[in-house]
Amino acid sequence: MNLTVEGIRSDAGLIALTVYPDDSRRFLRKKGSHYVRRVKAGSPQTRICFILPQPGVYAVAVYHDANANGKLDRGTMGLPTEGFGFSNNASTLLGLPSFQSVRIRLVDGSTTRIGLRYLKKGEKPPLRAGAEAGKD
Repeated sequence: MNLTVEGIRSDAGLIALTVYPDDSRRFLRKKGSHYVRRVKAGSPQTRICFILPQPGVYAVAVYHDANANGKLDRGTMGLPTEGFGFSNNASTLLGLPSFQSVRIRLVDGSTTRIGLRYLKKGEKPPLRAGAEAGKD
């Protein structure tokens, strides 16, 4: 599987990739991920190749761990201070995307792209009840 992460603001740090199984109860939950990988960030895009356990439906989340501390940093209001994105480039304008909107069918040899979003001051935090972003 090939993933291109686009819109990366700098070469600093790492791009963190998390793949979740087709199970909404595990999406963005601590220990809910199926696969986690971190690679050196490259601006404006980074390509990541990984092997799927089997073809199927998954959900993918990525973030730019600019300071390489192993977590998605947040400001005092809970807003992510680092870029993030989801499979299908699911919208985060009204909060975290629904599991349904990030589900994507992946097979060996397929390619997908995810654009990072960096929040601006004054935007609402992308949180929804019961979700725990950036945890794997």
